[in-house]
Amino acid sequence: MDKTKARKEIKDKHKLPSDALIILGAGTGIPRKGIDFFTSIALSVLHKTDKPIYFIWLGEMPVNDYKIWIEKDILFSGFKDRILLLGEQKETEKYFCASDLFLMTSRGD
Repeated sequence: MDKTKARKEIKDKHKLPSDALIILGAGTGIPRKGIDFFTSIALSVLHKTDKPIYFIWLGEMPVNDYKIWIEKDILFSGFKDRILLLGEQKETEKYFCASDLFLMTSRGD
């Protein structure tokens, strides 16, 4: 897969700036996958920089306490446009190619 083409497609699809840095996480939104760690790290980083960093999580988000609290944390942080919980995606390979960093926050993998 052409990394340059994948980056352009993903940035265009989600209306990200051309100079955006993409940090990717993936997995089901359950405690074992550490989506709460992902969100916490994203908020910490975004509060300390003005660089165009975008955190994208791919994976099913079952309705549970984690989903409810994470969405509230993101909403009230003011970074709703920079932390994207995209759910399941058909072409995950493009996201992996488009990302600058994969952040594995899993507690058990």
